Amino acid sequence: MHDTVIWLKLDQILMPSLGDVYLACVYIPPSSSTFYQTYDCDVFSDLENHIVEYMSLGKVMLIGDTNARTSNSSDFILHDVLHNDVLRDLRELLFYGSDTQLQVRSNPDKVVNDLGNKLLSLCKSSGLRILNGRHHLGMDNDYTFVGPRGMSVVDYVITSPDVFPSIDQFIVSNFTMYSDHAPLHIRIKSGKHIIQNINSTVEVNQESSYFVWNQELHSQARSTLLENSQELMKCFEKYPCESQTSIDESVNSFTTRLADLMRSSFEVPRKSNKGGQRPDRVHDKPWFNRELKSKYNTYRVALNQFNHYKNKENHLNLIEAKKNYKHLEAKLRRQYLRKEGDLLEHLRKQKPKSILQAFSKKKAKKYSNRLRIVPHSF
Repeated sequence: MHDTVIWLKLDQILMPSLGDVYLACVYIPPSSSTFYQTYDCDVFSDLENHIVEYMSLGKVMLIGDTNARTSNSSDFILHDVLHNDVLRDLRELLFYGSDTQLQVRSNPDKVVNDLGNKLLSLCKSSGLRILNGRHHLGMDNDYTFVGPRGMSVVDYVITSPDVFPSIDQFIVSNFTMYSDHAPLHIRIKSGKHIIQNINSTVEVNQESSYFVWNQELHSQARSTLLENSQELMKCFEKYPCESQTSIDESVNSFTTRLADLMRSSFEVPRKSNKGGQRPDRVHDKPWFNRELKSKYNTYRVALNQFNHYKNKENHLNLIEAKKNYKHLEAKLRRQYLRKEGDLLEHLRKQKPKSILQAFSKKKAKKYSNRLRIVPHSF
Protein backbone atom coordinates (compact mmCIF):
# COMPACT_ATOMS: atom_id res chain seq x y z
CA MET A 1 0.00 0.00 0.00
CA HIS A 2 1.09 3.60 -0.55
CA ASP A 3 2.86 5.47 2.23
CA THR A 4 -0.19 7.74 2.46
CA VAL A 5 -2.14 4.93 4.18
CA ILE A 6 -0.95 3.45 7.47
CA TRP A 7 -2.73 0.40 8.94
CA LEU A 8 -2.90 -0.15 12.68
CA LYS A 9 -4.35 -3.08 14.60
CA LEU A 10 -6.42 -2.41 17.74
CA ASP A 11 -6.41 -5.70 19.63
CA GLN A 12 -9.70 -7.22 20.74
CA ILE A 13 -8.57 -6.95 24.38
CA LEU A 14 -9.30 -3.20 24.07
CA MET A 15 -12.80 -3.67 22.67
CA PRO A 16 -14.10 -7.17 23.41
CA SER A 17 -17.51 -6.45 21.87
CA LEU A 18 -15.94 -5.58 18.49
CA GLY A 19 -12.98 -7.94 18.36
CA ASP A 20 -9.87 -6.94 16.42
CA VAL A 21 -10.21 -3.58 14.67
CA TYR A 22 -7.96 -2.64 11.75
CA LEU A 23 -7.61 1.15 11.57
CA ALA A 24 -6.38 2.85 8.41
CA CYS A 25 -4.97 6.37 8.81
CA VAL A 26 -5.54 7.79 5.33
CA TYR A 27 -4.27 10.74 3.36
CA ILE A 28 -5.19 10.99 -0.32
CA PRO A 29 -3.77 14.03 -2.19
CA PRO A 30 -6.07 16.15 -4.37
CA SER A 31 -6.61 14.68 -7.84
CA SER A 32 -4.99 17.77 -9.40
CA SER A 33 -1.86 17.38 -7.25
CA THR A 34 1.40 16.14 -8.78
CA PHE A 35 1.66 13.68 -5.86
CA TYR A 36 -1.62 12.04 -6.87
CA GLN A 37 -0.58 11.90 -10.52
CA THR A 38 2.62 10.01 -9.64
CA TYR A 39 0.60 6.97 -8.53
CA ASP A 40 0.86 4.18 -11.07
CA CYS A 41 -2.47 2.63 -10.04
CA ASP A 42 -5.99 3.50 -8.93
CA VAL A 43 -5.56 4.56 -5.31
CA PHE A 44 -9.14 3.76 -4.33
CA SER A 45 -9.04 0.37 -6.03
CA ASP A 46 -5.84 -0.48 -4.19
CA LEU A 47 -7.37 0.70 -0.91
CA GLU A 48 -10.47 -1.41 -1.53
CA ASN A 49 -8.34 -4.54 -1.99
CA HIS A 50 -6.71 -3.97 1.38
CA ILE A 51 -10.07 -3.30 3.01
CA VAL A 52 -11.37 -6.66 1.76
CA GLU A 53 -8.23 -8.35 3.07
CA TYR A 54 -8.50 -6.85 6.56
CA MET A 55 -12.28 -7.35 6.73
CA SER A 56 -11.60 -11.08 6.66
CA LEU A 57 -9.62 -10.63 9.89
CA GLY A 58 -11.86 -8.22 11.81
CA LYS A 59 -13.59 -4.87 11.74
CA VAL A 60 -12.22 -2.10 9.52
CA MET A 61 -12.21 1.64 10.15
CA LEU A 62 -10.82 4.46 8.02
CA ILE A 63 -9.98 7.91 9.35
CA GLY A 64 -8.19 10.83 7.75
CA ASP A 65 -8.04 13.38 4.95
CA THR A 66 -9.32 12.03 1.63
CA ASN A 67 -9.77 15.37 -0.19
CA ALA A 68 -13.13 13.91 -1.23
CA ARG A 69 -16.23 16.10 -1.11
CA THR A 70 -19.37 13.94 -0.96
CA SER A 71 -22.18 16.35 0.01
CA ASN A 72 -25.02 14.20 1.38
CA SER A 73 -24.97 11.78 -1.56
CA SER A 74 -25.77 8.19 -0.77
CA ASP A 75 -22.86 5.93 0.23
CA PHE A 76 -25.02 2.79 -0.09
CA ILE A 77 -27.19 1.31 -2.84
CA LEU A 78 -30.62 2.88 -2.70
CA HIS A 79 -33.68 0.59 -2.80
CA ASP A 80 -31.44 -2.48 -2.80
CA VAL A 81 -34.34 -4.95 -2.79
CA LEU A 82 -34.62 -7.99 -5.06
CA HIS A 83 -37.70 -10.01 -5.90
CA ASN A 84 -38.17 -13.22 -3.90
CA ASP A 85 -37.85 -15.35 -7.03
CA VAL A 86 -34.51 -13.73 -7.87
CA LEU A 87 -33.28 -14.18 -4.31
CA ARG A 88 -34.26 -17.84 -4.37
CA ASP A 89 -32.28 -18.39 -7.55
CA LEU A 90 -29.29 -16.49 -6.20
CA ARG A 91 -29.15 -18.55 -3.00
CA GLU A 92 -28.16 -21.55 -5.09
CA LEU A 93 -25.17 -19.65 -6.50
CA LEU A 94 -24.06 -17.15 -3.87
CA PHE A 95 -25.12 -15.18 -0.83
CA TYR A 96 -26.46 -11.73 -1.54
CA GLY A 97 -26.94 -9.26 1.29
CA SER A 98 -28.95 -6.15 0.55
CA ASP A 99 -27.57 -2.80 1.70
CA THR A 100 -29.07 -1.43 4.88
CA GLN A 101 -30.95 1.78 4.13
CA LEU A 102 -29.32 4.33 6.45
CA GLN A 103 -30.40 7.86 7.27
CA VAL A 104 -29.31 10.70 5.01
CA ARG A 105 -26.08 12.31 6.20
CA SER A 106 -26.19 15.89 7.47
CA ASN A 107 -23.40 17.69 5.62
CA PRO A 108 -22.88 21.48 5.41
CA ASP A 109 -20.73 20.95 2.28
CA LYS A 110 -23.04 20.65 -0.74
CA VAL A 111 -20.38 19.87 -3.37
CA VAL A 112 -19.32 16.51 -4.82
CA ASN A 113 -15.94 16.26 -6.62
CA ASP A 114 -14.23 13.44 -8.52
CA LEU A 115 -12.58 11.96 -5.44
CA GLY A 116 -15.94 12.21 -3.67
CA ASN A 117 -17.57 10.01 -6.29
CA LYS A 118 -14.73 7.50 -5.95
CA LEU A 119 -15.08 7.45 -2.16
CA LEU A 120 -18.84 6.89 -2.43
CA SER A 121 -18.23 4.01 -4.85
CA LEU A 122 -15.69 2.55 -2.43
CA CYS A 123 -18.27 2.65 0.36
CA LYS A 124 -20.91 0.93 -1.79
CA SER A 125 -18.57 -1.83 -2.91
CA SER A 126 -16.93 -2.48 0.49
CA GLY A 127 -19.93 -2.10 2.79
CA LEU A 128 -18.28 0.68 4.81
CA ARG A 129 -20.27 3.81 5.58
CA ILE A 130 -19.44 7.44 6.39
CA LEU A 131 -19.99 8.31 10.05
CA ASN A 132 -19.83 12.10 9.54
CA GLY A 133 -23.32 13.53 9.79
CA ARG A 134 -24.84 10.36 11.25
CA HIS A 135 -23.68 10.26 14.86
CA HIS A 136 -26.56 10.45 17.32
CA LEU A 137 -25.03 13.35 19.27
CA GLY A 138 -24.92 15.53 16.16
CA MET A 139 -21.48 17.02 16.91
CA ASP A 140 -19.92 15.76 13.68
CA ASN A 141 -21.94 17.87 11.24
CA ASP A 142 -19.40 20.60 10.59
CA TYR A 143 -16.73 21.69 8.15
CA THR A 144 -13.36 19.95 8.49
CA PHE A 145 -11.28 22.15 6.18
CA VAL A 146 -11.05 25.92 5.71
CA GLY A 147 -8.93 27.50 2.97
CA PRO A 148 -8.75 30.64 0.82
CA ARG A 149 -11.32 29.22 -1.62
CA GLY A 150 -13.88 28.26 0.98
CA MET A 151 -14.92 25.62 3.50
CA SER A 152 -15.45 21.92 2.89
CA VAL A 153 -15.78 18.48 4.46
CA VAL A 154 -12.91 16.22 3.37
CA ASP A 155 -11.91 14.48 6.63
CA TYR A 156 -13.96 11.42 7.54
CA VAL A 157 -14.44 8.49 9.85
CA ILE A 158 -15.65 5.52 7.79
CA THR A 159 -16.58 2.10 9.12
CA SER A 160 -19.28 -0.58 8.86
CA PRO A 161 -22.76 0.25 10.22
CA ASP A 162 -22.55 -2.44 12.93
CA VAL A 163 -19.65 -0.47 14.49
CA PHE A 164 -21.68 2.76 14.75
CA PRO A 165 -23.28 1.90 18.13
CA SER A 166 -19.83 1.28 19.64
CA ILE A 167 -18.63 4.80 18.77
CA ASP A 168 -19.53 6.72 21.90
CA GLN A 169 -18.42 10.14 20.65
CA PHE A 170 -17.43 11.73 17.39
CA ILE A 171 -16.66 15.47 17.45
CA VAL A 172 -15.33 17.80 14.77
CA SER A 173 -13.21 20.01 17.03
CA ASN A 174 -12.40 23.71 16.62
CA PHE A 175 -9.87 24.87 14.06
CA THR A 176 -6.44 25.85 15.38
CA MET A 177 -3.59 28.03 14.12
CA TYR A 178 -1.49 24.97 13.31
CA SER A 179 -3.53 23.48 10.47
CA ASP A 180 -6.25 24.21 7.92
CA HIS A 181 -7.98 21.00 9.03
CA ALA A 182 -10.11 20.61 12.14
CA PRO A 183 -9.06 17.76 14.49
CA LEU A 184 -11.45 14.80 14.63
CA HIS A 185 -12.17 13.50 18.13
CA ILE A 186 -13.47 9.94 18.36
CA ARG A 187 -14.12 7.77 21.41
CA ILE A 188 -14.96 4.07 21.17
CA LYS A 189 -16.61 2.10 23.94
CA SER A 190 -14.09 -0.30 25.41
CA GLY A 191 -16.33 -2.21 27.78
CA LYS A 192 -13.92 -1.46 30.62
CA HIS A 193 -15.24 0.15 33.78
CA ILE A 194 -13.30 3.20 34.92
CA ILE A 195 -13.89 4.60 38.40
CA GLN A 196 -15.12 8.18 38.45
CA ASN A 197 -14.98 11.09 40.91
CA ILE A 198 -11.51 12.55 41.30
CA ASN A 199 -10.65 15.31 43.74
CA SER A 200 -7.84 17.63 42.73
CA THR A 201 -7.60 21.01 44.38
CA VAL A 202 -3.97 21.99 43.79
CA GLU A 203 -3.31 24.15 40.75
CA VAL A 204 -0.04 24.64 38.92
CA ASN A 205 1.44 28.07 39.52
CA GLN A 206 3.46 28.73 36.40
CA GLU A 207 4.64 32.08 37.72
CA SER A 208 6.37 30.74 40.84
CA SER A 209 7.84 27.47 39.56
CA TYR A 210 8.53 25.27 36.57
CA PHE A 211 9.54 21.65 35.93
CA VAL A 212 12.92 20.27 34.86
CA TRP A 213 13.51 16.62 33.98
CA ASN A 214 16.07 14.77 36.11
CA GLN A 215 17.24 11.48 34.65
CA GLU A 216 18.38 10.25 38.07
CA LEU A 217 14.74 10.26 39.24
CA HIS A 218 13.47 8.25 36.25
CA SER A 219 12.66 5.12 38.28
CA GLN A 220 10.93 7.13 40.99
CA ALA A 221 8.75 8.96 38.46
CA ARG A 222 7.83 5.71 36.72
CA SER A 223 6.77 4.09 40.00
CA THR A 224 4.67 7.13 40.90
CA LEU A 225 2.86 7.03 37.56
CA LEU A 226 2.17 3.30 37.81
CA GLU A 227 0.79 3.64 41.32
CA ASN A 228 -1.53 6.47 40.31
CA SER A 229 -2.46 5.34 36.78
CA GLN A 230 -6.08 4.63 37.70
CA GLU A 231 -6.42 8.02 39.33
CA LEU A 232 -5.08 9.73 36.22
CA MET A 233 -7.59 7.89 34.06
CA LYS A 234 -10.41 9.24 36.21
CA CYS A 235 -9.68 12.72 34.87
CA PHE A 236 -11.24 11.80 31.55
CA GLU A 237 -14.40 10.48 33.20
CA LYS A 238 -15.03 13.51 35.38
CA TYR A 239 -15.84 15.67 32.36
CA PRO A 240 -17.75 13.83 29.58
CA CYS A 241 -16.13 14.84 26.27
CA GLU A 242 -19.27 16.13 24.62
CA SER A 243 -17.85 19.40 23.33
CA GLN A 244 -14.60 21.28 22.79
CA THR A 245 -15.01 22.90 26.22
CA SER A 246 -15.41 19.58 28.04
CA ILE A 247 -12.39 18.17 26.19
CA ASP A 248 -10.32 21.14 27.39
CA GLU A 249 -11.57 20.57 30.94
CA SER A 250 -10.53 16.91 30.81
CA VAL A 251 -7.06 17.81 29.57
CA ASN A 252 -6.67 20.52 32.22
CA SER A 253 -7.76 18.10 34.94
CA PHE A 254 -5.24 15.50 33.73
CA THR A 255 -2.31 17.93 33.46
CA THR A 256 -3.08 19.43 36.87
CA ARG A 257 -3.08 16.01 38.55
CA LEU A 258 0.06 14.97 36.67
CA ALA A 259 1.82 18.13 37.90
CA ASP A 260 0.74 17.32 41.45
CA LEU A 261 2.37 13.89 41.23
CA MET A 262 5.60 15.12 39.64
CA ARG A 263 6.01 18.28 41.71
CA SER A 264 8.06 16.71 44.51
CA SER A 265 10.58 15.31 42.02
CA PHE A 266 10.94 17.83 39.23
CA GLU A 267 9.60 21.18 40.40
CA VAL A 268 12.16 23.99 40.41
CA PRO A 269 11.38 27.38 42.03
CA ARG A 270 11.55 30.31 39.69
CA LYS A 271 14.20 32.88 40.61
CA SER A 272 12.84 36.16 41.93
CA ASN A 273 13.49 39.27 39.92
CA LYS A 274 14.29 41.84 42.62
CA GLY A 275 15.60 44.42 40.19
CA GLY A 276 12.22 44.77 38.56
CA GLN A 277 13.62 44.07 35.09
CA ARG A 278 12.26 41.31 32.93
CA PRO A 279 14.76 38.49 32.40
CA ASP A 280 16.21 37.99 28.96
CA ARG A 281 14.24 35.54 26.88
CA VAL A 282 15.52 33.39 24.09
CA HIS A 283 13.29 33.86 21.04
CA ASP A 284 13.27 31.30 18.25
CA LYS A 285 11.89 34.04 15.97
CA PRO A 286 14.10 37.14 16.40
CA TRP A 287 12.17 38.92 13.64
CA PHE A 288 8.93 38.84 15.70
CA ASN A 289 8.31 42.56 16.29
CA ARG A 290 5.34 44.55 17.59
CA GLU A 291 3.70 44.90 14.19
CA LEU A 292 3.83 41.15 13.63
CA LYS A 293 2.51 40.52 17.15
CA SER A 294 -0.46 42.80 16.42
CA LYS A 295 -1.30 40.89 13.24
CA TYR A 296 -0.90 37.61 15.15
CA ASN A 297 -3.46 38.73 17.72
CA THR A 298 -5.83 39.83 14.94
CA TYR A 299 -5.46 36.40 13.33
CA ARG A 300 -6.17 34.66 16.63
CA VAL A 301 -9.32 36.74 17.26
CA ALA A 302 -10.58 36.05 13.73
CA LEU A 303 -10.01 32.33 14.24
CA ASN A 304 -12.00 32.33 17.48
CA GLN A 305 -14.85 34.20 15.82
CA PHE A 306 -14.88 31.75 12.93
CA ASN A 307 -14.97 28.75 15.28
CA HIS A 308 -17.89 30.35 17.12
CA TYR A 309 -19.90 30.96 13.96
CA LYS A 310 -18.81 29.65 10.55
CA ASN A 311 -20.40 32.06 8.12
CA LYS A 312 -19.08 33.70 4.96
CA GLU A 313 -18.16 36.98 6.63
CA ASN A 314 -16.13 35.34 9.40
CA HIS A 315 -14.47 33.08 6.85
CA LEU A 316 -13.33 36.06 4.75
CA ASN A 317 -12.07 37.86 7.86
CA LEU A 318 -10.12 34.75 8.90
CA ILE A 319 -8.50 34.31 5.49
CA GLU A 320 -7.56 38.00 5.32
CA ALA A 321 -6.11 38.04 8.86
CA LYS A 322 -4.15 34.84 8.24
CA LYS A 323 -2.78 36.11 4.92
CA ASN A 324 -1.65 39.41 6.46
CA TYR A 325 0.08 37.64 9.33
CA LYS A 326 1.80 35.00 7.17
CA HIS A 327 2.95 37.50 4.54
CA LEU A 328 4.45 39.89 7.09
CA GLU A 329 6.13 37.03 8.96
CA ALA A 330 7.71 35.73 5.75
CA LYS A 331 8.86 39.25 4.82
CA LEU A 332 10.44 39.94 8.22
CA ARG A 333 12.08 36.53 8.24
CA ARG A 334 13.63 37.10 4.80
CA GLN A 335 14.90 40.50 5.89
CA TYR A 336 16.41 39.06 9.04
CA LEU A 337 18.14 36.19 7.24
CA ARG A 338 19.42 38.54 4.53
CA LYS A 339 20.81 40.88 7.17
CA GLU A 340 22.49 38.01 9.02
CA GLY A 341 23.90 36.68 5.76
CA ASP A 342 25.29 40.06 4.78
CA LEU A 343 26.89 40.44 8.21
CA LEU A 344 28.58 37.04 8.00
CA GLU A 345 29.79 37.78 4.48
CA HIS A 346 31.25 41.09 5.66
CA LEU A 347 33.01 39.41 8.60
CA ARG A 348 34.28 36.63 6.36
CA LYS A 349 36.01 39.16 4.13
CA GLN A 350 37.10 41.74 6.69
CA LYS A 351 37.58 39.81 9.94
CA PRO A 352 37.64 36.05 9.28
CA LYS A 353 39.18 35.32 12.69
CA SER A 354 36.24 36.90 14.50
CA ILE A 355 33.86 34.33 12.97
CA LEU A 356 36.04 31.46 14.17
CA GLN A 357 36.27 32.99 17.64
CA ALA A 358 32.50 33.55 17.84
CA PHE A 359 31.70 29.95 16.95
CA SER A 360 34.43 28.66 19.25
CA LYS A 361 32.94 30.58 22.19
CA LYS A 362 29.44 29.24 21.47
CA LYS A 363 30.74 25.70 21.25
CA ALA A 364 32.72 26.02 24.47
CA LYS A 365 29.71 27.48 26.28
CA LYS A 366 27.46 24.70 24.99
CA TYR A 367 29.64 21.94 26.36
CA SER A 368 30.98 23.66 29.47
CA ASN A 369 28.25 22.23 31.69
CA ARG A 370 28.98 18.71 30.49
CA LEU A 371 32.70 18.74 31.30
CA ARG A 372 34.04 17.72 34.69
CA ILE A 373 37.70 17.95 35.69
CA VAL A 374 38.63 15.07 37.95
CA PRO A 375 41.98 15.46 39.74
CA HIS A 376 44.34 12.49 39.59
CA SER A 377 47.02 11.61 42.09
CA PHE A 378 50.35 10.46 40.76
